[in-house]
Amino acid sequence: FALVVGIDNYRSSKVANLRKAVSDAQSVVDLLLEMQVPDTNISVLLNDQATADSIIQQLNRLRDDPRIPPGAPILFYFAGHSAIDSQSMPPTWCTYDDGGHGIRALVPHDGGFRDDASSPDGPLLTFPLLSSVLMDVSQKKGDNITIILDVSHAGPDGPGMDEMITSIPRRCIAGAPYVLLAGCGHGEAAMEGKTGGLFTQALISVLRSGSGDAGNTLTYRDLVRRLPTLAK
Repeated sequence: FALVVGIDNYRSSKVANLRKAVSDAQSVVDLLLEMQVPDTNISVLLNDQATADSIIQQLNRLRDDPRIPPGAPILFYFAGHSAIDSQSMPPTWCTYDDGGHGIRALVPHDGGFRDDASSPDGPLLTFPLLSSVLMDVSQKKGDNITIILDVSHAGPDGPGMDEMITSIPRRCIAGAPYVLLAGCGHGEAAMEGKTGGLFTQALISVLRSGSGDAGNTLTYRDLVRRLPTLAK
């Protein structure tokens, strides 16, 4: 079961539009269909469909879907912008190298910032919020959850993963109930090429290879090892 989100066009004029996020999302859907995932098990939100409320509602539907048995694989894919929300977190939570503070967040279609970029102008999907929602999903459906983020500043190193873990109850800190695959870490930028986002296209290429080391089933370790270095 999957929720696939791609946003090229943003409501706010303060957010630069992208070129390949929607096509990347469609490429992920195509890959899932190739892998024999029924189209009825794939929810897709593109551009103005991908509001903050709609994304959270679709994640909650995964939690409540009676067709999904515990342990079934669940995918959340997001291609679009990310941001640092400096308004929603006390300074003691996270300090960046430049001395600033903030929570990493995904920017939905209806998200944005004010003219001076000092505060949100529209909803943001902060990582603690997403972590809380995904924790609810995992409590009902198990921890076979994969998150793929093709956005800037979203990688598992540094504050990003820390934020996604700190809002989880202490008993789960040793192992978050999901695997996060991200194209970038803090201070890095995702890149778009002629055919799509470089991270998504590289990821799809590896997944289409079909087998892991020594011909075994492809593992997350195999996947990460085979991905090229793409971030700048």
